[in-house]
Amino acid sequence: MTKSEETKFSIKVPLPKKKVEKYLHTLRLSSVREAGESKLKALFLKTIDDFLTGDLSLDEFSAISNYLW
Repeated sequence: MTKSEETKFSIKVPLPKKKVEKYLHTLRLSSVREAGESKLKALFLKTIDDFLTGDLSLDEFSAISNYLW
């Protein structure tokens, strides 16, 4: 397989919108854009905790982290 053949495929992981909305509601935010640094940090730490306890899959954790970035 050539390099160009390898790069034409991609994996797309959908954002778990309901879970993101739950996190925003917990932190009393209407959107990620309005979140300051401390709220983003709290949201990210909550997603880490949920991933470690099994409430988030690796794909969900990855998608949410990418969204926060």
